[in-house]
Amino acid sequence: MLLGRRELLIGGAATSAFLAPLATRQLRGEGGADPRSFGARGDGLADDTHAVRQALDYAFDRNIPVDGGGARFAVNGNIPVAGRARPWIRQLNLKQLSPADDRKTLFFARCEQIRIDQLEIDVGNSKSAGYFNVSGGLWIDGGRGHDVRNVDVHGHGRNSLIAIWNSAASTYANLHAHDGAYDARSARDDQLQGIFLCRNTDCIIQSPRVSNLSGNANPRFPNRFTRGIAACGNQGVRIIDANVDHVDQGIDLTGSDGNRDCTIVRAHCVQCTAVGVKLANSAVGCRVSDSIAERCGLTGFLASGPAEAGLRYKTRDCDFIRCTSYDAGANGFADAAPHAGFRVERNRFDMDFPMGIRFVECRAIDRQSHPTMDYGFYEDVRESGIPRRPNQLIDCTSSGHLKAMRSGHWS
Repeated sequence: MLLGRRELLIGGAATSAFLAPLATRQLRGEGGADPRSFGARGDGLADDTHAVRQALDYAFDRNIPVDGGGARFAVNGNIPVAGRARPWIRQLNLKQLSPADDRKTLFFARCEQIRIDQLEIDVGNSKSAGYFNVSGGLWIDGGRGHDVRNVDVHGHGRNSLIAIWNSAASTYANLHAHDGAYDARSARDDQLQGIFLCRNTDCIIQSPRVSNLSGNANPRFPNRFTRGIAACGNQGVRIIDANVDHVDQGIDLTGSDGNRDCTIVRAHCVQCTAVGVKLANSAVGCRVSDSIAERCGLTGFLASGPAEAGLRYKTRDCDFIRCTSYDAGANGFADAAPHAGFRVERNRFDMDFPMGIRFVECRAIDRQSHPTMDYGFYEDVRESGIPRRPNQLIDCTSSGHLKAMRSGHWS
């Protein structure tokens, strides 16, 4: 049985009337450390920061779990956990009282073999606070052998609700990021992300879910400048059975560091303002299979070239296999390019990429009574003189298109 400071001071003078509720309270965290045993109220209103930190330190010093039962603990600021081996959270629910630009509500740094069985975090209600590269709800940076499951993060701000950086040989299952909104009326780029994967190696992301991320930059398209799952600089990462809806870009493997040998399997992206699944800038040897994109504004599936000059990696040798795009362009979102089920798109920094992109047994389908999909498959890459591997369609079909099945080199 774990005793907090108040109980220790009372000691033998405690009455039976006090001991009964104390025993009941501590049984909620039997076998673990309950922040309420360290003085936390657990009502989601009172500031329980000190008690939560004490409970985490006590548990991790003794290799026992933190277990807050069904209570909700309000915290003020960051809860850092650094350099720990095998920290274990069995059950914990946190609410951030003071969102800020560099706020990481629960931040694991350089820890090994993190175990989380159930965790919920509310990042707060300040829609203008935060910056997605440095702020979020659950943030894991470094270490290997993690087993993190059943994480639910929500709330407002310009955050990455869940961020996983620099980890290796780890499994993350049932991560759920949802119902966040930002305030940045003049925004011209991404403001809010559900799950942010950066520089991880040989990790599995199983059954992630992201939904309902929005903001006020574009009144007509409230999900604009949000990303469901964003990934940069990863190698050997597998995203399996992802479900993403009502964001701007569903799953975006992007950035200048190069996502290499990464896999997306059985993703389902619905009502994405711009793109369902995107391999952008520097995706090399990546694969998307058995995935569906429905009612995505510009295109269901996209491979795009480098967005800056001099990248070490440039999008090439990626496969889309048995993927289906439904009703591209249905939401009326438009730019200079046509709506397409599948697209290979160059960038002004290098006209030869993407190269070696293959669409195998993919289907582009417009089921609407008034179709909005211009092309099933669209490419605008132009060879400028260097030898290049062509982009290919292999046993693909398009139906319901307005113009033609293929264009560019595929015409």
